[in-house]
Amino acid sequence: MQSRTHKITTTSKGVDHAQFLAWSSAKATEVILVPEIETSLLAEPPASMVTVSDDILYKIFLLAFEDHPRTIPLVVSHVCRRWRAFALGSPILWTRLIFDRSGVDSFERERVWVSRSNGAPLDIEINGKAFEESGDGAQRVRRMMQVLEPHAGRWRSLRLSNIPNDTFIILGNLLTNMAVPNLETLVVTHRTWRPRNTKWTFRPFQTTGAPQLRRLTLRSTPIEWDSPLFHNLHRLTLGVLGVPWADQVFVASKVYNLLSQSPDLEELIVSSVGGFMGSPPRRKLQPTDDAWSIPPALDGVPSIARPKLTKLFVDSSEVIDTLLQSVQMPALKALPVKYRMTPSMAPIICNNNRLPCLIELTIDTGRDTKAEAAEASRLAFRAEHISMLQELLSTLNSLEELRFENFHFGEGDKWMRCLTGSCPKLKRLTLISCEGLTEQGIYEVVNRRKNAENMQALDVLWILQCRNLASMTEGCVRWFTVNMERFVLSA
Repeated sequence: MQSRTHKITTTSKGVDHAQFLAWSSAKATEVILVPEIETSLLAEPPASMVTVSDDILYKIFLLAFEDHPRTIPLVVSHVCRRWRAFALGSPILWTRLIFDRSGVDSFERERVWVSRSNGAPLDIEINGKAFEESGDGAQRVRRMMQVLEPHAGRWRSLRLSNIPNDTFIILGNLLTNMAVPNLETLVVTHRTWRPRNTKWTFRPFQTTGAPQLRRLTLRSTPIEWDSPLFHNLHRLTLGVLGVPWADQVFVASKVYNLLSQSPDLEELIVSSVGGFMGSPPRRKLQPTDDAWSIPPALDGVPSIARPKLTKLFVDSSEVIDTLLQSVQMPALKALPVKYRMTPSMAPIICNNNRLPCLIELTIDTGRDTKAEAAEASRLAFRAEHISMLQELLSTLNSLEELRFENFHFGEGDKWMRCLTGSCPKLKRLTLISCEGLTEQGIYEVVNRRKNAENMQALDVLWILQCRNLASMTEGCVRWFTVNMERFVLSA
C-alpha cells in the first residue's frame, strides 16, 4: 500500500492532539491505515490526557464515533500507545462497515474492521457510490458479500441505497437464502426502478426470515405483499408508485393487511415515491362524491386494535377514513398534514375509535366534492353529523392544532362555541373559507380559554377567506393582536 507523508507538530510532551484530530477529520477520505503500526513509535500523550479515566475516555470516543464512524477508529488508534490499545480493545469502534468507495475490489480495510469488531453486532451500509466507476459491478458485490456473509449472524442493520438496479438484483439474489437471526433494521432505497428484469421482486432471507426485524424502510423497491418481512415490525415506511389511490378500498385493504401482521407497530408510512403496489381488482369502487356520506368500509375483515400505533401517514384521506372504521388506534398522535376529516367521520370516531392522543387535525366539508355539492354542503349542513362536533372535540384531549376548512358553524356560530370547553391543550386554530362565524363568537372562545384554569389559551389564530369576518372591526382586530402571540386576518 502506497504511504503518504504528512507533518504533524510534536512537542516534548508528545503529539499535538488538537492538530492531529483536526487534520484527520478534514482528510477523512484519505486516511486508510490498515497495516499495523509499531506502537513503540507512538509518542506518549500529554500529562493532562493521562489523568482522564478509562470510563470518560470511552464515552468521549463513543460520542465522536456516532458522528464520524469511519475516521474516529483510525484517529484514536494512531495517536498514542494508550489510545491505540484502547481502540483495539473496543470492538464497538469497528462495527460500522461502509462500502462507498468506487473502484475498490479487495475490501481489505473492511476485513480488518470485521476482525477487530470481535463478535460485536455489525451495522452495514452499501452505497451506490461504490459502483460509480466503470467495472464489473456483479463481481464487486460478490466480493463484498464474501466479506460479510460469514458474519451474517451478527448483522444488526443493513442499509442499501441507490445501488444500480441490475447490480441490486444480483445482491438481492445473494440475500435470498441468507440467515440473519439478529437483523433489527433494513433500509432499501432507490431513486428509480427500471431494471432489465421487470418481473423480479425483492425476496431476502426466505429460508429463516428475519425474526428480530423491527424497522423496515423500502423505497422504489419491488416486493411481494405476503413477504415475511412485514411480520412483527415496529416501524414501517413504504415508498410506492402506481398506487390506485382512487380505489380507496383496494389500497386500504393492502394497508390493513400490513397493520394486521404487526400487532406492536408504532409507525406506518405509505407514500407515493417509487416502486409498485400491485394491480387493482377489476371492479373499482369509486370514492364518495358526498362529503357527508360514510366512507366505504372493508368488508369481511375483523376489527383489530393497534394500541401502540402513534403515527399513520398514508397519501389518501379516503384510505385513512376507511382504515379508521376497521383499526382502533387509541395512541395515535400524528396523521398527515394533508389529511382532511369530514363530518361523516364524527360518529365513527365518537362511537368506535376515539383518538385522545391526536395532536393535529383538519375538519373539512368540501374535499373531493363537486363545486356545487360543496357549496350545498356548506349552506345546508347535515345536522345529524354536525351535532356530534361537540362530542368529537371533547374526545380530542391532546389536540394542539385544529383547522376548519369549508365549514359552516350554523347561525350565530353555534358550533364555534364548542371550543370554549373542549380540546384543553389547543394552542393554534385556523379557519379557512368558513361560514356562520361572528366576531362575538370567536372573541368568547378566545377570551374564555384565556381565563379558564383548565384550558390552554389560544396562542395563534388564522382567519382566511371567511366572508362573514372580512370586515372585522378595528377594535376587535386590536384585541386579538394584543392578546394572542399571532393573529392573522385575510380576506
